[in-house]
Amino acid sequence: MKYTLRKQFISIRNSKDLYELNISSDHIVMECIQKIDWSSISSVSIYYPINKEVDILRIVEFLKSRNITISLPVEKGFALWNDAVPLETNKWGAKEPLIKQLVIPDLAIVPMVCFDRRGYRIGYGSGFYDKTLCKMDKVLKIGIAYSFQETSYIPNENHDIRLDSIITEKEFILCA
Repeated sequence: MKYTLRKQFISIRNSKDLYELNISSDHIVMECIQKIDWSSISSVSIYYPINKEVDILRIVEFLKSRNITISLPVEKGFALWNDAVPLETNKWGAKEPLIKQLVIPDLAIVPMVCFDRRGYRIGYGSGFYDKTLCKMDKVLKIGIAYSFQETSYIPNENHDIRLDSIITEKEFILCA
C-alpha cells in the first residue's frame, strides 16, 4: 500500500504547475516562520528540495537572521551547512554538504510525499528520517507538504516515526 500511495502522490505532485507550487511554498514558509516557536531553537535541519517538493530553502535567510545553525540530511544524519560549506549532489539528486560535520538539530523540517493527520508520512522509501530521528528523541519533527498531499490514512509499522506537527499552505496540524 505504501508503494501505491507513494507512486500516486508523486504523480499528483509532478502534475502540478510550478508557478502554483512556488506560491504555495511561500505560504508554507510564512506559516513556518509564524507558527513555530523559535525562542528555544538554535539548530534546524532543512532539506534541499527535489522533484517539486516544498521549497523550504526560502527560510534560510530568516534562520540566518536569527543566528540559527542550519544542517542538511546526509547518509549518516544531519550535517552542518553554511556559506563556507560547499554542496555536492547525492545519489537521490539532492544537494548535501561536501564536508560532513554531523550535528543534532533542535528541529527537523521533514519533506514528504504524502501524510495523514496522525503524523505518519511516506517519503521516497529509503527510511532515512525514520532511521535517523529514532535516535534523536528530543528533536522536534515538523513535516512540510502541500495540502493536496494529505491522505486519510498512512499504514504504519513499529519503526515509523510520527511527526509532531505538519505545515501546509492551508493549515498548521498538531498531530495526535
